[in-house]
Amino acid sequence: MRLAILFMIATFVAAAQVKRTPDGKPDLSGMWAPEPVFSIHAKATALLLNREATPVQSDPDLRCTLPGVPRIDFEKPFKILQHPDEVVILYQDYTTYRQIFTDGRALPEDPQPTWLGYSVGKWEGDTLVVESAGFNDESWLDSAGTTHSEALHVTERFHRRDAKRMDIAVTIDDPKTFSHPFTVEEHARLLPAGELTEWICLEERGIQVRLGAER
Repeated sequence: MRLAILFMIATFVAAAQVKRTPDGKPDLSGMWAPEPVFSIHAKATALLLNREATPVQSDPDLRCTLPGVPRIDFEKPFKILQHPDEVVILYQDYTTYRQIFTDGRALPEDPQPTWLGYSVGKWEGDTLVVESAGFNDESWLDSAGTTHSEALHVTERFHRRDAKRMDIAVTIDDPKTFSHPFTVEEHARLLPAGELTEWICLEERGIQVRLGAER
């Protein structure tokens, strides 16, 4: 009983430390460093509809295309800018961004497929729920080679656990690739003094090629 009370107090104190916006929502703004998620293989493989599919070829990321969602969230730092009608995520990876509209609009019904898709969000209590769709099928879901179709629908739940940590639950729903939706967990920590730096893919690939030649 005493332990349960202490846990409740600790949870309340942690929640109280979370900064809030004028409208009372948790403030997700800031620079965040994700705990790297290299592979979602353990959860995805058992749900594949076609396990005899042609083996995946080289990483599309090597062509300097965008990594796609959720892979772009899994490795390099990102910065969140939060406004009442829109949340913007700035990525160090490829120096790119996502717009998440929180003004009540719906996802487009027949969008032109893109690398990062189209995103809308809403608040469920203290959790920002982001729905994304309209992806092309040219990216990987992770760095281990998990592919998807254009039917991919991604739901991200951003929950700021306390002043320094954020939990992100990512639900992947692709009825043309997997037998049913599944969820993977991601965690990120706040970098109070962090700043995004420019990241140019061609320069990065050039460095990798040069290092490989030197070996």
